[in-house]
Amino acid sequence: MALQIDFAMLFFSVFFFVSLSEVQSVRTFNVRDYGAVADGRTDNRKAFIRAWTDACNRNGVSIVYVPKGVYMLGAVEFSGPCKSPIIFSMNGHLKAPMGASSDAENWIGFQYLQATHIGFFGCNNVNVSNVQILAPDDSPNTDGIKIGSSTHIRILHSKISTGDECVAILSGSSKIDVSNVHCGPGHGISIGSLGKYQGEKNVHGVSVRKCIFRKTDNGVRIKTWESPIQVIVSNLLFQDIFMDRVRNPIIIDQTYCPLSSCNQQTASPVQIRDVTYRNMWALHVLWLLFPWIAANDSRAKTS
Repeated sequence: MALQIDFAMLFFSVFFFVSLSEVQSVRTFNVRDYGAVADGRTDNRKAFIRAWTDACNRNGVSIVYVPKGVYMLGAVEFSGPCKSPIIFSMNGHLKAPMGASSDAENWIGFQYLQATHIGFFGCNNVNVSNVQILAPDDSPNTDGIKIGSSTHIRILHSKISTGDECVAILSGSSKIDVSNVHCGPGHGISIGSLGKYQGEKNVHGVSVRKCIFRKTDNGVRIKTWESPIQVIVSNLLFQDIFMDRVRNPIIIDQTYCPLSSCNQQTASPVQIRDVTYRNMWALHVLWLLFPWIAANDSRAKTS
């Protein structure tokens, strides 16, 4: 069966500060105007890349728009840097081709971009690399990358500075790989919160590797609500992580509640299984012992 995904929302804002003149000059680039065909059979890579390229090279806010329909799309990379903000707006479905292409490690990729936040909901086989996400460190509810109901998502070689989570992994996510990411400032990398809403799904197979946390409130965190919702979080790996001036390096919080009205008298029914922490460091001398730390930090600063 061919792989099909529904991007409930894939939002890409390339720069955070947008002038009034840029907002007034918004232009939409409809992939159908570039020859995309919503028949579920035609490979639309060229049409999508042409629409992205024109949007990326334009001065002024641009929208790459995918209308309703099923679009077959081979492996593709959307690359920057771009001149102005871009919103990637999906109302349709993307379908991978049968055969080897549908098994590609990186089916859809975004690289060499600056953004304020990226959201993946209902996505499969997406790769994000060499991306810089910047938002004010005092801005609330500005997760850098938010992942929900998605599988095979890779976040690689990127720098995320924000006022909330650098990466938030939510209900229904599996096979998520975050590696060589520089996080800070912000709230760290979190799984959850989970257990608040009916219908939430398990989270399975998350790895966070070779990451640097600098001046963050938290490092790696699992957070669940005290509620009757039963969810399982399993097979988690946190490995080769360096933390510098991190307030709470490792947290498993099963009484999570950012509100003042929580009861916090009932044990959380969310089950957390098979969590591994390996090589977690927080000493400056380790820069000399582990060269990848310095290399990763240098790459993140210049990306």
